[in-house]
Amino acid sequence: MDPPPNFTKGTFIVKFSTATRLTSANLAIATALISAPVFAQDADDVEPVTTAPATADNAIVVTGSRIVRPETEGAAPLIAAIGEEELETRGFTNVSDALNEVPGFGTPVSSAGAQEGFSVGQNFVNLFGIGSQRTLTLVNGRRFVSSNTASNFGGASAGLQVDLNVIPVSLIDRIDVLAVKGATTYGSDAVAGTVNLILKDDFEGMEARAQYGIFEEGYGESYSASATVGGNFADGRGNVAVNVEYNRQEGVLLLDTPYGQNDFFRGSPTSLFYNRRIAILTAGGLPSNGQGLGFLTNANGDTVQFDVNGNLVPYDFGDRQDIVSSAGGDGLNLNRSSQVLSDLERYTLFALGHYDLTDNVRFFFEANYANTEATELANQPVYQSALFGGDSRPLGVLASNPFLTDQARDVVLGNITAPNFDLDGDGVNDETRFFLQRAGFDLLGGSNPNFQQLDLFRGVAGLEGDFQLMDRDFFWNASYSYGRSQAVSSSTALVQANFLNAVDAVRDPDTGEIVCRVTLDTPPPLGTGQPGTPEQQRAVSDCVPLNLFGEGVASPEAIDFVTAETLAESRNIQQIFNVNFGGGLFDLFSNEVAFNLGYEHRRERQTFTPDAFLQEGLGRSVAIAPVDGSFNTNEYFGEILIPIIQPYNDTFIHRLEFDGSARYIDNSIAGNDWVWSVGGQLAPIEDITFRGSYTESVRAPAITELFLPGVSIFSFADDPCDAEFINDGDSPATRAANCAADGLPADFDSIIDEASQEITSSGNPNLVNETSKSWTVGAIVQPRFIPGLTATVDWVDIELTNAITTLDLTDVLRSCYDNPNFPNVPTCDQFTRGPDGQITGALVGQSNAGSFEYAGLQASVRYGFNPGDLFADGNDAGDLDLVLRYFYLDKSQFTVVGVLDRDAGEIGDYKHEVNGTIRYTYGPFMAAFTGNYRSGASFDLQEAQDQPFSKVGDYFIMDATLGFDITDNVTAQLTVNNLLNSEPPFPSFSTTQYTDGFLGREYLFRLRSSF
Repeated sequence: MDPPPNFTKGTFIVKFSTATRLTSANLAIATALISAPVFAQDADDVEPVTTAPATADNAIVVTGSRIVRPETEGAAPLIAAIGEEELETRGFTNVSDALNEVPGFGTPVSSAGAQEGFSVGQNFVNLFGIGSQRTLTLVNGRRFVSSNTASNFGGASAGLQVDLNVIPVSLIDRIDVLAVKGATTYGSDAVAGTVNLILKDDFEGMEARAQYGIFEEGYGESYSASATVGGNFADGRGNVAVNVEYNRQEGVLLLDTPYGQNDFFRGSPTSLFYNRRIAILTAGGLPSNGQGLGFLTNANGDTVQFDVNGNLVPYDFGDRQDIVSSAGGDGLNLNRSSQVLSDLERYTLFALGHYDLTDNVRFFFEANYANTEATELANQPVYQSALFGGDSRPLGVLASNPFLTDQARDVVLGNITAPNFDLDGDGVNDETRFFLQRAGFDLLGGSNPNFQQLDLFRGVAGLEGDFQLMDRDFFWNASYSYGRSQAVSSSTALVQANFLNAVDAVRDPDTGEIVCRVTLDTPPPLGTGQPGTPEQQRAVSDCVPLNLFGEGVASPEAIDFVTAETLAESRNIQQIFNVNFGGGLFDLFSNEVAFNLGYEHRRERQTFTPDAFLQEGLGRSVAIAPVDGSFNTNEYFGEILIPIIQPYNDTFIHRLEFDGSARYIDNSIAGNDWVWSVGGQLAPIEDITFRGSYTESVRAPAITELFLPGVSIFSFADDPCDAEFINDGDSPATRAANCAADGLPADFDSIIDEASQEITSSGNPNLVNETSKSWTVGAIVQPRFIPGLTATVDWVDIELTNAITTLDLTDVLRSCYDNPNFPNVPTCDQFTRGPDGQITGALVGQSNAGSFEYAGLQASVRYGFNPGDLFADGNDAGDLDLVLRYFYLDKSQFTVVGVLDRDAGEIGDYKHEVNGTIRYTYGPFMAAFTGNYRSGASFDLQEAQDQPFSKVGDYFIMDATLGFDITDNVTAQLTVNNLLNSEPPFPSFSTTQYTDGFLGREYLFRLRSSF
């Protein structure tokens, strides 16, 4: 919880003009108290405050409430308030970067690490780590259109998350983060809490910024530029401001980073090795005599591989660690398919303004356009391997293939001495066939990049005003907003039909040239012969023969023939009409009881339309289904604030007040529900305030969760019956007994943890709302004997039921084998095993089958003062400002079908997090240091925790900034991120959790001017 920042020298001042109040009637514009980090003021610049009832001249609205009031916080904790100065000091160019430094935010969806093909580069935050879909993001107190993709192949959980890439940082005045409360004020999705991005208002003048960044290793250059211009018109009755911002972050491949080159792999809590290679695959190809692991050898008995010249040369397996992996050797380096950062380019244009139609009625508007382009630099190659099924199994090739060198053919025929394949179908083997196991990076642009371009438009228009009736002030607001985001994703895919024809190469008997056999006659395709492959029309006349014997030997024309660009479009459309009215009801003990009532109508529609190629599954991916769904809500809300005792009452208690709010939601799909909240604040003396709240809220099912048709997906899983996992879980004895009862031996080796299997996933139109019960309790301390100090502490507890979960394959397997009622458990019927015990199929899908429990503590300290007051006899020695935020995670556990999974203390769900900044300013000079700490964590709490590689250590990153005012209007700034060049804690290799550690030290150079 962040205390109000501007409590400097023990006093503060709040002044709000009528114009400010009008613009803020629906927002949290408590700028004077909750803005940037504390910046000390001179004593002559501040006035003592006497808190008074809310009037037209001092009324503000805080995040999480629509009632105007004189104080800046309600009963629910405001756990962070990040102001413009903090954003500026840190050199942030994306809102998500600022939020993800706040302790308590969990693993986000971001441009770091591996990306999903239909959400490349997007940024969604995840408060308390309970899912980005359960964090509600607002702009100026209003919902914002989502950019999340309505597909199970999106990078985020299904929901209406806001992509923070589209919000210009240079226009932000403040960011409020409110715990749990928000549903009664803003509606569904605020289970964890609410993030409110508050933009600059009544902007006058011009402000411009330019920033350049580069990492010390020379990669990852970044560029940022922005300009904001605004002014008043009509004798001050109106104001318009326009902002334009450009940002570009160049991507970084994993193997380009020093830490990424360490190339170690944690196989289990007891196993770690360096230079991991996939021993049964190479980029050039390993020949085998079947679809298993019987690799061909040369005359010396050495296993052979194809080199870049197409010859078969000795292959080094390295030091085998298991059936798949080796330490060292010539096998596939999977890090070739990994990145640390996506390439991300963003443009935003934002205009906002207002005009006073009368002294009491104001028209306001917002309009913004954003364009983002993102590229995932590396992805998985085209596989032909015994690790996979279907079209990705080892590829059958004839020894007569003319691309084979004589040397390679001799080796093949030395292993397979007699014909083993019936080419003409007469029942007699007349050809020799071998199989190729290969990772084809060269077929998909070298690294198989994915692209996404997103365009977003949003407009808001409304009226707001105030009036007096019976000596009481009343406020009203009516607005309409329309938002649309459209994303087009593209990638290169293998055209399976063309591929099968192109690899079946022969010599034209008339010309002697190498051609596709299909251009001469039309025999059955060689391929893998696996069942379930869709019938596809095969191109004939345009076929270009493809050489796969060695990496990089295929011609560009052949690659062009066997690949195609695929496209998928995602659209989100949001329309909202909101009207609310509030003011004073009556006096209670000389204190005005305030209220607010309102109505909101909202329509949400999401569509996802993959092209025909993707829908028909003509490549290596499963068929990807389109999604088209919508819902609308009618919502009625109200709240009341009851101030029993206020400071101006001059009683023995400083302040006592209660608040309550409720909202009725009528969702066209999920049905009706109530959300409600109560809270209170008690300040027995001026120095300390106790507060608490209780909230019941909901999250409505997302369109993807409701309308996704049954689709095939490829899935990995941790098979609980595998020897590596058999002793894990809350009841290892139950798991072991159930696995044995299913006929699986204790040393069973399941391959689905390393080789994906095709399964089916679908939505569920019968889903109901998720429901949560949350409570908070805390205190704010502002000791009069330490002017400028504010400390807060809040406990947050969330219990979520009917949680919508996809029930991934690991969940299904665990809930089956860890259940004492095995095999009479519904999930045991959702998968099948073959005679060898391996998973052969499964059905997973959306279900209200989960529950979640969270408990944690948020604390913060702010202290701003003039060091001269302590060390220089009161003379001006500059301003020193300290901000410290702390988070403790006590409980984070998810239960699916009765099986409990505890996360608190795992990587991504750290038990302790700290963020601290010390900032010193003196005249034109500024220096700041920021530290971010995460405690050590476990890879998986279900594993034995006393093993050498079961945990990672603490992680600490320090950043520093130096600034200097060159003139009154121009400031230069140097920021060094990861000043100590800290690396990720060993033995983690997670680019999403420890991105800064992979990238190393970064330098940012910024110029800012204002007029």
